[in-house]
Amino acid sequence: MLKTVTDNGLLGTSCPFREIDLPGGANVLDEVGSWLRCRSWTAADWPLERLLADKRRTGDTVSVVLPALNEERTVGRIASVIRGELMTGDVPLVDELVVMDSGSSDRTAEVAAAAGAKVIHRDEVLPRLPARLGKGEVLWRSLLVTEGDLVCFVDADLTSFSPAFVTGIVGPLLADPSLRLVKAMYERPLGSVPDEPTTDSSPTSPPTPSAPRSEAGAEAGSRTESGTESGIWSGAGAGAESGSGSEPGSEVGSSLAGAGEEAGVSGTASGGRDGDGQGREGSPSGGGRVTELVARPLINLHWPRLAGFVQPLGGEYAARRELLERLPFPVGYGVELGLLVDALELAGLDALAQVDVGVRHHRHQDARALGRMAAAILATAERRLGRAPRNLRLTQFDRGPSGGFAPRTWPVEAEERPPMRGIPEYRGGTGV
Repeated sequence: MLKTVTDNGLLGTSCPFREIDLPGGANVLDEVGSWLRCRSWTAADWPLERLLADKRRTGDTVSVVLPALNEERTVGRIASVIRGELMTGDVPLVDELVVMDSGSSDRTAEVAAAAGAKVIHRDEVLPRLPARLGKGEVLWRSLLVTEGDLVCFVDADLTSFSPAFVTGIVGPLLADPSLRLVKAMYERPLGSVPDEPTTDSSPTSPPTPSAPRSEAGAEAGSRTESGTESGIWSGAGAGAESGSGSEPGSEVGSSLAGAGEEAGVSGTASGGRDGDGQGREGSPSGGGRVTELVARPLINLHWPRLAGFVQPLGGEYAARRELLERLPFPVGYGVELGLLVDALELAGLDALAQVDVGVRHHRHQDARALGRMAAAILATAERRLGRAPRNLRLTQFDRGPSGGFAPRTWPVEAEERPPMRGIPEYRGGTGV
């Protein structure tokens, strides 16, 4: 249940928006519990009228960046919705829409341009520095070719895109100058991906529940509302608590924002690929093995103050430019974890927030691809723990034609780009 508050003294600051009641049995750090009450909202809390008023008041400009690799099927619709609903004379919320093409071999660039986006190829940006493969690389380079005070990243593989993916995470930043980074949270069903027209501009709005839902609780169908909330805020395996037979590992808060090209993975630089595994077909809790089996344990062990993030690896988030330009960017799959951990260290927990935007539909990848993603995330974590990996490789096995197992070794990208504000071309007009 949400209730309006004016000042609850959390973390020594006021909470001027809306506070989420935690169930009595929530088992989280006191600081995390306070943060969850004060720094979690739903997209419905940020109506367009309020955002536009806050934008006029602050004068902040907004850039939306879609990192994309071979996303001709989905990028046009996303760009069309943003252009048609958030960049009009009546709704001038977004000032700039850029698709960063990470080397697509399909019609991604053509479709995105036709939908009204500015398309920039990765290799056109900072040409003196050869580009590396990976999503983090194009996000980092996007800072050179955008101007917004607020930069909003949205994965280009979303198949049920709604303006809430932008408005929900931009809203808190426009309203509260103390906030520096806001991540989206959502359910991630496993199963068939809705097939939507590439350039259809009519949005599919996700549900905006009154409080973040437990995905596993939704799957079980038999849990009480209080039990659902408890499963979220405790970080517990909600499916296991329900007694309904949902698979372990399919609890709340699953996400992955992965690149597609590094380590030889086919797919996209734009978004979460989290495919086979334990969730049953059509399960609302099926996506997110890399989050639940790798990222969430790492965060709880080493950065427990971040344990309240439902989607720590989510690819939809917005941040102030002045923060992003001070952070290093892992070039590959580890970028979301790296940015979140570094933002915590630089800005503090109370400068971070999350907003429930409903449901996220996208394509999924197989277990071996997920293993390579997990290895890159582990490398990112190791670097932040002072144990920077060198020449990291991951060996996986396939059954060979003779019947035995054949090893296949992949390089794991652990390189990071330095903070953008140290790049001479940044803000100097020579990035492209």
